[in-house]
Amino acid sequence: MAPFEYAPDHGIPLPVLIPDQKDVDPGPFFSGSPFLGQKVPLPPGKGIFNADGSFFQIWHSHSEKEMTSNDVFPGGMMTFMVIVPPGVTIP
Repeated sequence: MAPFEYAPDHGIPLPVLIPDQKDVDPGPFFSGSPFLGQKVPLPPGKGIFNADGSFFQIWHSHSEKEMTSNDVFPGGMMTFMVIVPPGVTIP
């Protein structure tokens, strides 16, 4: 596998069907699009924490005692990663 991005794949539609909005309940970090940096109109109150079309991923433990820090939730064994589109400045 080549250690670089394959440019001819740019702009090619993903081979999946995105469900209709009435069939899903998007979370606060969803942009509405499977593409980095793109946003699709969402129902009111949805996607409110994703202003620039970033990708969010969380890793966590499902053990209650590992999801708190000094009895404060969430904490402990939780990690968030955000992939930000090119050109977005982070304050």
